[in-house]
Amino acid sequence: MPYRSEIHVDYLYGLLELLEQSGASPVELCESLNIQLPEEGMVSLDLLASLVDYAQTSLQGASLGYQLGNRMAPGMHGYLGYAAQSSHTVYDALLIDEQYISTRITSLGFIASPYQEGMELTLSFSEPMGNLEQFIVEFVIFSLSQFYRALLPSSQLTMTAKVRYPQPAHSYSHRGHIHWQFDCANNSLWIPNSVLQQKLPSADKILLQLSTEQCRAQLQSYKTKFDNISRRTRSQLASRLASPPTLSELAKFQGVSERTYRRLLEKEGTSYNELLRELRIERAQHLLRTTPLAVDDIAHIIGYDSPNSFKRLFKSWTHQTPGQYRKSGRSE
Repeated sequence: MPYRSEIHVDYLYGLLELLEQSGASPVELCESLNIQLPEEGMVSLDLLASLVDYAQTSLQGASLGYQLGNRMAPGMHGYLGYAAQSSHTVYDALLIDEQYISTRITSLGFIASPYQEGMELTLSFSEPMGNLEQFIVEFVIFSLSQFYRALLPSSQLTMTAKVRYPQPAHSYSHRGHIHWQFDCANNSLWIPNSVLQQKLPSADKILLQLSTEQCRAQLQSYKTKFDNISRRTRSQLASRLASPPTLSELAKFQGVSERTYRRLLEKEGTSYNELLRELRIERAQHLLRTTPLAVDDIAHIIGYDSPNSFKRLFKSWTHQTPGQYRKSGRSE
């Protein structure tokens, strides 16, 4: 199924440069894959998928996401990169990333959750990424680490990455200061306070204001072109199923009344409660298929205080109990 989302073409050019170093001709490669890239702007994720499929069979050694992410200088992230690097601290820069990351990959969302010891930055997608998910997650995490290492070369920046996929066969021996955990419930990056509190030597109030204004304009343009309210709602709910934002909070974030927000969802044939139930069932199905977690634990992970309520909902939607669903998945 074709992707609905888009990615900035700068990253595809970065991937072509990486392939050129291995001996491939970018022009001939694009012709053979029937790819035409504009000089600027956004392109379909389908084009990225074609290049990634080719690159993964051509490049050896460390992961493709690592190789591309570590090539990303701060200036290669457009206005978002300029806004982040002109922020006062790493914490401030990550909040900029949270607001405007979809100006670089329209389906990608960041959820920044501050805690006493640091911040968890959760990656969520507004549509299924399929085989691209692992590449994008690795690319984003390594790009973030490279970004802040470039700005703070003398600092020790230790982070922890948690990802949904199993430990891959390719090497993570060059992961540097990132500690990796696999088979987790979400894709996220944990940044401790020792990193968040680092002041950026590139801080510039004027540049921050100008680049943020450009990010805001791009975001509005992309939302108008690619998003609808139900997709945005799914994206914002997906990474916070245990304690989801309320309808009122989502409406406030979008700058509309709760009543208007509800009516917009109704026009698209859905509702807040229906989207939340769908996401919880999808996550439960994933956990039942891929983990040995007890059903009661899964119920709590996806936000149900009562396991019995979860079991009733699951059976009403799938016509199977969670136990029956797990057994049928294992027998396939």
